[in-house]
Amino acid sequence: MANREIEYLVRHRVNREKSTVNYWEERGGRDHVTRLEEFHVYKVKSKGWKKGEWAYNCQWVGCPPDQNTWEPEAKILSNAPAAVAD
Repeated sequence: MANREIEYLVRHRVNREKSTVNYWEERGGRDHVTRLEEFHVYKVKSKGWKKGEWAYNCQWVGCPPDQNTWEPEAKILSNAPAAVAD
């Protein structure tokens, strides 16, 4: 098998959604590896009406998607405006 074929197969078998999280977990967890003291928005997945206000479903740096949380719009606009910029 040529090197290009191997690189192609390896690249496409990586679980891109969890590979970084798994890597960090193998090395002591997100906090230990990144030394981040606060959570940072990795990606806003959706927007919805929650508890009488707009909120964003946020995925956090170093956290798997099953740890996404709904955060009030005002909090995200104040702390992570780039995450919701058009």
